[in-house]
Amino acid sequence: GNVVLRERLDPRSETRLDWSFAPARRGRMRVELAGVGSLFPLGLLKKYVGTELRADVVVWPAAIEYRRLAIAGARRAGGVEQRARAGGGGDLLALRRYADGDSHRLIHWKASARTQQLLVRQFTAESSQGYAVWVRTDAGLWPRAEQFEVLVSFAATLVEDLFRGGQLQTLALDGE
Repeated sequence: GNVVLRERLDPRSETRLDWSFAPARRGRMRVELAGVGSLFPLGLLKKYVGTELRADVVVWPAAIEYRRLAIAGARRAGGVEQRARAGGGGDLLALRRYADGDSHRLIHWKASARTQQLLVRQFTAESSQGYAVWVRTDAGLWPRAEQFEVLVSFAATLVEDLFRGGQLQTLALDGE
């Protein structure tokens, strides 16, 4: 569409034009300013100058409202999985080989004697609630385009919220 400046613009002066754009769909788009025109003076002369201003933009999926439910268990509904991370918490996560700088208090002496190498206890992080989100985009799963767009909007909203909260560990599209 056309954007019109209604007030006078004098030589060597500046002004700002704001333009609202509501894309019809998500994806990659090119936004372009084709040219600038003038009807000065009094609309008697029409002057048009073409421009080469353009930008490629990505239109993100629309955010949607949702409510997260706390569900017990390691596997969460909808392909979201709780995963423990290494840290200084109280629950044992694994035994691993000793590395320079590890505290001697963490050495697991019984397992070290059995394997003939130093092993240390590794504990879960205090805030170990992290999530992996898997999204399958196979056309066979989403026969209606509207369903697929809701999936994309929901997944994008959820992933952004988890990322901002420091809880996103993995995002996989079609198993990758």
